[in-house]
Amino acid sequence: MTNPIGGSAETDGGTITVPYAYGLVDGMVSLSATLTGLIGDSSKTANPYVSITNDASLTDGTRVAELSLNTPAVGLLSLLGEVATANTDHEVHFNPKSGPTTTLTLHFNGATTASAVFSGG
Repeated sequence: MTNPIGGSAETDGGTITVPYAYGLVDGMVSLSATLTGLIGDSSKTANPYVSITNDASLTDGTRVAELSLNTPAVGLLSLLGEVATANTDHEVHFNPKSGPTTTLTLHFNGATTASAVFSGG
């Protein structure tokens, strides 16, 4: 049986470390994000994502999960702002290198908030 591996990130640029596992790691990356438009804002777009570095099979910077969020323009006479939220789960298979550990990095990329969770083994 493989050893369970997990971690989470909730800040822009936050990382999840995946240790060398003597072979392939199978798991799930869950990504959740929110984009908030305030009164008077024009339409907004955000594309938060999770990238991987130091993997034996995937190129550094490969996106292993991503979302697309949009809010419409919010008029000055509006009583409320606009909020877009989205969640996704992506199955991942990668091959951590020995030496520096494999890293998953959360990128807000315009989102107001975001979080990423990895679980695997």
